[in-house]
Amino acid sequence: MVQIIENWAEIQGVVEDIHQHPKLNGYYQLIVKLEKSEAVKDFPNLAKTDEGKKVTINIKSDSIDEMKLKKEKSFHGLVRKATPTEYFYKEN
Repeated sequence: MVQIIENWAEIQGVVEDIHQHPKLNGYYQLIVKLEKSEAVKDFPNLAKTDEGKKVTINIKSDSIDEMKLKKEKSFHGLVRKATPTEYFYKEN
């Protein structure tokens, strides 16, 4: 099992796909082309190495509606890398 250290990053990108999470009830997965990431004070920015790549972000279904997220629209938010291939969006 891979261990991930506590980390946070402010990211910007473009939503390429949105679908229900196959295992987490009440969550969706965003596929985002990560354009830019910025460090959050006192935490490492593990998203930096994923800039220019497509990343998967797990997000609660309520946040999809609140943020009015759609394909081809921009995404901006605070995320943490949970596994080598997935992030979680920090809910308000």
